[in-house]
Amino acid sequence: PTLSMDIRDLISCLPWPIVAPSWVIPGGLAENCRFLAEHVDHAQLLFFEAEACLAYTESDLPLGLADLGLSYHLHLPLDLDWESSPEAALATVLALAEKTDFLSPHSYILHPPSNPALLQEFVARWTTAGRNPAQVCVENLAEHDPARHFPVMDTHGVSLCLDFGHALQAGHQHLLRPEVLSRAAMVHVNAPCPKGSSRHGDLARLTPGESTELTDLLKQMSPDTFLVLEVFSWPEWVDSLQRLHDLARKERLVT
Repeated sequence: PTLSMDIRDLISCLPWPIVAPSWVIPGGLAENCRFLAEHVDHAQLLFFEAEACLAYTESDLPLGLADLGLSYHLHLPLDLDWESSPEAALATVLALAEKTDFLSPHSYILHPPSNPALLQEFVARWTTAGRNPAQVCVENLAEHDPARHFPVMDTHGVSLCLDFGHALQAGHQHLLRPEVLSRAAMVHVNAPCPKGSSRHGDLARLTPGESTELTDLLKQMSPDTFLVLEVFSWPEWVDSLQRLHDLARKERLVT
């Protein structure tokens, strides 16, 4: 669909804080954030590759990012080696958190280890380092159901980052129930990855049935929940925003 109004006006009609990822145009994280600041209030900093992000300098993370008027949260690396080197994985996460402290991220999205005991160790070390476990959001993955981590999360006040596309891809529709959604501080909205791809699909790829499931999810979401439109191309992000707005308007969720 073509845009029915300006991007900021579309966002302002929606009841949730809308977040864009820091990878929507060609260029590095800083270029993307400067671009996003013209259109949105909230940015997801994508730190997908541990080694590359540990090597970031001030040219990659200039101090001026703190002055763009954006609120930030950090998506921690996808390639943390939890199983063979949990100590190194923990050290990487803490180093990246320290590197981005000047941006005051409000939360940290974690692809968890499969073993809940390792998550327990991570939370313990995170807390000992003076970090707030309530800022950690454990994301559901296609590889395993996050319910195995709920006891650790409940004990330490760790919240859920519910990824809609991952849930559909894994056949984990039970995660879309109200009792699970109530755990979520953040929801990632995207279509399941196209076959043979690891790239999230834009909302134009949703089937009619998947659109209905997304609509049901939106109706349950609290206005306090951050909605990350996790689509990694600006034209597709904007198109997906319009589609999200259209779904919300149909259910009278827009203001």
